Parts: sequence; C-alpha cells; structure tokens
Amino acid sequence: MAHQLRPLVILLLIVSTLFIQLQSVRGQQIDRNTLLNIRDTVSNIKLKEIWNLQFKKAVKDTDPSLLKAKKRGKRSGLKVRLKTKKSRVPMPAILLTNARSVLRKLDELFGLVNGSKMRHLSQVICVTETWLQPHISTTQTELAGYTQFRKDRDLTSSGKECGGGILLYVDEKWATNCQVINSYCDHSLEMLTVKINPHWKPRELNGFAVISCYAPFTGESSKQSISKSTIETIVRQINEVERQLPGYAVIIMGDFNGLPIKLPEYQQVVTKATRHSKILDKCFTNVRHAYQCEQYSPLQGDAPNPSDHNIIHLLPSYVPKSQLKPDMVNKRSFTPSNIETLQSCLDYTDWDAMINEHQSIEQNVDIFTEYVKFCTDQCIPEVMVKRYANNKPYITKEIASLISSKHKAFQNGDLKTYNKLRHKIRRDIIKSKKLYNKRIQERMVDEPKRAWSDIKCLAGMQSRKTSQKPCDIPPDELNQFYARFEKSRNPPNNTPTQHATSSFEPITTHQVRLQMKRIDTCKGPGPDNIYPAVLRNCADQLAEIVTTLFTSVIAEGTTPAIWRTSVIKPLPKVSNPKISKDYRPIAITCHLCKLLEKLVKNYITSNTVLDQYQFAYQPRRSTQDALFCLLTSISKFIDIRRTNHVRALFLDFSSAFNTIDVSKLIPRLSH
Repeated sequence: MAHQLRPLVILLLIVSTLFIQLQSVRGQQIDRNTLLNIRDTVSNIKLKEIWNLQFKKAVKDTDPSLLKAKKRGKRSGLKVRLKTKKSRVPMPAILLTNARSVLRKLDELFGLVNGSKMRHLSQVICVTETWLQPHISTTQTELAGYTQFRKDRDLTSSGKECGGGILLYVDEKWATNCQVINSYCDHSLEMLTVKINPHWKPRELNGFAVISCYAPFTGESSKQSISKSTIETIVRQINEVERQLPGYAVIIMGDFNGLPIKLPEYQQVVTKATRHSKILDKCFTNVRHAYQCEQYSPLQGDAPNPSDHNIIHLLPSYVPKSQLKPDMVNKRSFTPSNIETLQSCLDYTDWDAMINEHQSIEQNVDIFTEYVKFCTDQCIPEVMVKRYANNKPYITKEIASLISSKHKAFQNGDLKTYNKLRHKIRRDIIKSKKLYNKRIQERMVDEPKRAWSDIKCLAGMQSRKTSQKPCDIPPDELNQFYARFEKSRNPPNNTPTQHATSSFEPITTHQVRLQMKRIDTCKGPGPDNIYPAVLRNCADQLAEIVTTLFTSVIAEGTTPAIWRTSVIKPLPKVSNPKISKDYRPIAITCHLCKLLEKLVKNYITSNTVLDQYQFAYQPRRSTQDALFCLLTSISKFIDIRRTNHVRALFLDFSSAFNTIDVSKLIPRLSH
C-alpha cells in the first residue's frame, strides 16, 4: 500500500511547491523574469528517483534527456499513398482469384477485404469458377458496400451442367455508375463485360471497361484447335469494346488456364505464380505501367475442396498525366519580332567580304555556318519551356493567363470580373480550336503526317509513349556495330569527280528558295547547329549565298566535312533492349546537306524513268498502293487461270542499303 502511495506523495510535493511560490507573489505584479524564476525553481527539483517508481509522466516533463529519441517522418509506399487517396485512385485496385465453389468461401473473402484493412485497396473483386447455379439467390453472395455482377454457366450454351461462373464486385465508394454491356458463354469460354464510370478518374481516361474471363481446361488432343477459336473470340470481344467505348481503359482479367493469348497493344501485369509455379490467372490492360502485383494464400473457407489458386492483388501504380513533372526544355524563341530582327541582320550582311572563290569550299562553308550561328545567338534568345503531359495544343499562353486571372477573381470575390473572364475564355477557346482546325487542313496538303498527329492530339488519341531508358551499351560498341559494313570497304575518297557532275544542270536561286521554304521547322538542328526555322524564315535572305555554296560543291565534286558528319541516335526496337542489335540507328545530318540531296534527287528522278512497281521513296505512293497492286495482280491471275491457289514469294534483304557497294553504284548512276 505504501509502495502505491509513493508516486502520489511526490506529486503532492510538486504541487505544494508550486503553490507556495505562487502565494509568495500573490497581490504583486508578475513580470516575465518572475515567471522564469518559478519555472527554474520547479525544474531544478531532482526527480530521477521517480523513474524507479515508474512515474514516467513526471520524467517527460522535467528531464527529457532520459527519453529515447522519437523517429521522425511517416510511413511511405504505394499502399500508404493509396490509403490517403481513398476512392480517388487513378486505376481500380483489383483482387483476382479462382475460388472453385465460392459459396462456402465468401466468409473468408469478406474477412480478407473488411478485416485486414484492404477495403480501400479493393475497388474491383473478380472471382472465377464460382460454381453458382441460377437457383442460388444473389442475396447469398452480397458483399456490403459492393455492387455485384454475376455470370453463371449456361447449360444450353456451354453443354455443361455445373462448374464455371464469374462473380464481379465493384466498390460503391469508388463507382456507382456501372452497367453490363456484354456477356458470352460457350463450351470453351465465359466472359462478362462491365462498363464503369467512377466518381473520379484521370482526365485522359473516359472510364473503365472490365472484362472478366474464364477459359475451362481442355484436353491435350483438342487444345490447339480450341485455343485458336477461343483467342479469336476474346480478340473479337475486345475490338467490339474498343469500338463502343473509345478512350476507355480496358482491363481483361480472369483464369485463362494456360491459354497462349498475346495482345500486342496490352500489357500483362500479373508477374507472380498463381497456381504452383505457373501463371494461369492473368490481367491485361491498355494502360502502360498501371499495376504492381502481390499475392496471398488461396481461399480455404469451410469447404472440403479448397482453392489451389493464389489470390492476386493488383495495386494501381499509374500516375495521371496531370501529376507528372513537366519536362524542362531549352528552345529558341522564334517569335515574329525576333525573326524580323534576324532577317534585318542578314539583309545587311556583305557576303562577298566573307565568302569568295579564292577560298576552299571547306572554308566558305565553315564561315557561313559560324556567321549564321552568331546571328542566331544574338537575335533569337534561348528560353526555358515547361512541357506538361496533358497540354492541349490550342491552349495558348493568352488563354492560360486568362484562366489564372479568372481563378484570382473568384478567390477575391469579384463576381463581375469573374463572369466577364469566363465568357471571354469560352470565346477564345472556340476561336483557338477553329484556328487549329484550319492549320490541320492546310497541313493535309504538304504535311499529312503532322496533320494526322495533330488530329490524334486534338481527339485525345495520342500514342502511348513510354519513358525511354538510357542506353547501357558503351558508345564504342555501338559505333563498331553500326560501322561493321564499312570495314570491308575502301576508305572514302573525297577527291573531285568532274565526270560525274559535268552534265548536271546549274541550280537556280528559285529552286533553293522553294526548297528552303518547305523545311520542317519542328525538327532540331544538325551537327552544324543551324536551326531549320532559321533556313525557312530567312529563305529570301539566304537563298542566294546557299545557291553559291551548292554550285561550288557540285562544281568541285567534293562535300564539306561538316555536311558528311552525322550524329547517331540509337532508338530501341524492343521494350527492353539488351544488345546492340536491339537499337535502330537514327542519323541526324545537316539540313543544308539534306537540301542539296533533295535537289540532286529531283534532277535524277526527272531525267530517269523509274520502274512502275517501285513504291518506296516515291511521291504520292505508299505501302497501301503496293498492297492494292498485289491484290489486283492476284485477282487477275485467279480470273485467267481459274484457280483458287496463288503462291507469292516475299524477300527482305537485311541491311540492304548498308551492303551496297558504292564504288559500283556511282558508275551506274553516271550512265
């Protein structure tokens, strides 16, 4: 009893000491120094003995040095971030399993979802092989807070009385606007398609289409034929969903029982074994880097036949475009005023004082290159630009500034300015879209590729570009691989070839000016660091001097060293490149060299009759024309010979252009 009263007695001593100090200053004016003295008097009381008496609270207040240091920060990870977001997840978290009679395993499934704090990590629950029958009521399979969708096996369509079945749950906190748009059942496949429009979704996605599948196991004798027809059915159903729901994120999941299905535009996200050492339960999605995979033990329940498939838990790791960090890009500011300044600078340039016939072509080209670069640096400043992943091409800086002003007016309570800016923003966006549409129509004539790219961007159908990883292969190894064809050849000879250029017609200033105004300004500079926008916008100022350089090059039969230089940029052919062969070399050359090559090519093609069956590198011809010509030839052959069989031989030469012997090609071109 005395031991229990000790802490209480010590506490009373502390309180009485504090009371005595306060009584001594009662009726007096207490200043700051007096209060500090009271604090020091109380804090100087040695209470270390209290620790032995388990009076820890007093120790915390009087001697903090005796306490352990607390860990700062908080827990991190994907699960913690998803828990803070609650129902505002970019992609639904998925639980996928094969139950083998789900009715007696629902208690364990519900306990896994509600009892293990996984409610916020289970927006969609997919259960295959439920073995449910039509006479089983839906109330027996209800899960509180979830909307359920059932697809029981149909005896008429499948020819089987029991087994199979699909059960899908959708969290009501995440989405309530759900609708079954298709269902399918036969002897080799069961499918259920649900369209989901959640309460919140990323701006780039219109919604979610969840396709649940179950492919029963088939014998080895009929496995190949059934697998082929089953895969065709799945692909046909996916194409129908993509046609009905454009812009939706499509998720295909279920138990495929080793079905060799491959979807080129989709990514398989289940990376862990689902049954023994095999991946039978799979999940495909058309959103890249969408999920991380985890697994749990199979469902047991109170059934005599436990499930032998692990529970697959897919956690959404997709980052919306609005949350991606902007790309910081350095670019030249080719504004109308800056371009006009550059044009004035080049107008007053005395080219005769710098470039003349007494200098070699190498010196003249170097002088021209350095001077144009100097004028560009002085007149066209370099600015830092932020590129956001969700930028719209028709949202200009003026519109973005108006949107910012509208938000400020709303926060300040200025409703008059707010309404005025709101209507102005609406009119400006409509006007900007019309101008963007007009620009697309103009590009359809000269630049159809860029026009189609603009149309896809406007419709929100941009290609899914994954972040390119840096190349791990050493540069010397890549150089040796790309130059492997040059080792067996003689070194390049840059001596003048008068016989090859004697019959070449002189290049006119009008031809050069016309080609310069057709240069694509969206491309970057070459090894000479001359921007294509400079050549296009200053075509009238540079056409004459460029014509002089081209004439000198053709007359001497030599090419300047800077024009023969190219920067090789390796682009991966596959998703995970490992060897040099997995990279495609892209050569970046000078734009002036490309301009000269176009003029020479136009001269050769205008004086040469090309084969009518050559579709490559021909204007207004493409692979579709080649395919149409082939089909026409096959149809004529079938009509004439009256046969149903046609044999065609297709040849593809590996590295055809690199293996051409240039020393044999040039004499043939001269004739």
